[in-house]
Amino acid sequence: MLLGGLEILIAKALLGFAIGAAVVTVVAISIAVIEGLFDKWRQKHVVNQDQQDQIGFLLNEGMDSGKYKRVQGVFNKRTKKVDDAWRIQSNQIDSDLKNEKVVIFD
Repeated sequence: MLLGGLEILIAKALLGFAIGAAVVTVVAISIAVIEGLFDKWRQKHVVNQDQQDQIGFLLNEGMDSGKYKRVQGVFNKRTKKVDDAWRIQSNQIDSDLKNEKVVIFD
């Protein structure tokens, strides 16, 4: 009878250990996921020095075959270089931008 009680006690201890390990694992994974989310948010919302020196621009290249051609990008005022730029083609354009050759977004 004593041996049966000891076996039950050991089984309960092992079960408690397994449950505790599972809880610790879930908490550790949750913390890692939350830290990752905060890091992504911080990267998007905290302005670093390079971003402070950047301004957006839009160059209207005109119309070709019924399509408006534009270049949008990011200019770095400190380095005096274009950090990124891309071409856009569309069938229409905002009436406020239609007559503007260059638009600066500061």
